[in-house]
Amino acid sequence: MKNRNCSVTDALVTVLATVCAIFPLKAEAGDYDAEFTRKTKFGLYKVRTASCNDGRVRLIISKNGKTLLDQTADHYFLTDPGTKEPTLQAEGKKIPTYDLRGLGEQDIVVMTWSGGAHCCYMYDMYALSNTLKHVWHHDTGDGHFLGYKKNAHGAPFLLIEDQTFRYYITNVPEMPVVVLRWQNGKFRVDRARMKTGLDRYPPLKISEVKEYLEKGSEQPLTAYVLNLYYCGKAREADQFINEVLPVESHVPTIESRADYRAGFLKQLKKSPFYADIKAINGGRL
Repeated sequence: MKNRNCSVTDALVTVLATVCAIFPLKAEAGDYDAEFTRKTKFGLYKVRTASCNDGRVRLIISKNGKTLLDQTADHYFLTDPGTKEPTLQAEGKKIPTYDLRGLGEQDIVVMTWSGGAHCCYMYDMYALSNTLKHVWHHDTGDGHFLGYKKNAHGAPFLLIEDQTFRYYITNVPEMPVVVLRWQNGKFRVDRARMKTGLDRYPPLKISEVKEYLEKGSEQPLTAYVLNLYYCGKAREADQFINEVLPVESHVPTIESRADYRAGFLKQLKKSPFYADIKAINGGRL
C-alpha cells in the first residue's frame, strides 16, 4: 500500500477511488498506517488509512472485507467524539462509535485536514449500519469539532466552532461555539440549548476587555461580544459596546463605535448560522 501511486490531480483521484471501489483493496495489516475494527450486528467494519507516494493519505472503510469507501486527501484522522481531544487520531484499535443522532445507530466521525498550520478542517459522519451511510459533512475551516454531549433528556448534540470571525479586523482566536442536534433528518442548530450559554467558552472579565482596549487591541472585545450574541444576548452586547467603547475610538483598528458595530453585523451575516443567531436574539440584530 505505501508504494501505491496516488495522483495529485482531482480527476485521477476520482478515477482511483472508482477503481478501488470496483476492485476491493487487498493488503496485509502491516501495509496501513492505522487500522481500526468494530464488530457490529451487520458485520465486521474496518477503518484504515495508508500513505501515498505523493504525501497524501488514503481512507478505506470496509465491511466483511468489502470496500465501501475509498478516497484520498491530504490527511485523515478517525476521531473519538467522546474524548476531551476529538480533533486527534483515536487511540487503540477499536473504532470509536457513538449514537450521535439519537437513532440507536453506531456513528463515527472522520476529520480531514489540509495540512496547514491553522487550517483547514472538515468533518464527516458515517453510520455503520447494514451499509455505510454518509449522514453529515461540515467544513469548519479554522474551527474544530469539539465532540458531543447529551442534554437533560438524554438527546445527543454536537459542538462545533464557527470560524466566521477568525480573522476579523486582526484576529479572534477564541471562536464561538455552535450546538447542533439531529432534527428532522439533519443536524440543525439547537437554538434552545444555545440560549442557555452552557456550552460557550468562559467569557473574559470586563476588566480584561477594558485593559486590552486601553492597550489598543479590539480582539477581546469581539470575543466577548460574540459570546453574548451566540447565546441570545445581543441587546446586552450592544450595551456593553456602548459602555467600553467611546463614540470616537482610540483603538487604532476601530474608527468609531458606530463603525465597529456596523462592521461586526456585516461580518456576522457571513456566518452559515446567521439565521439561527438572529432567531435566538428575537429575530432582530
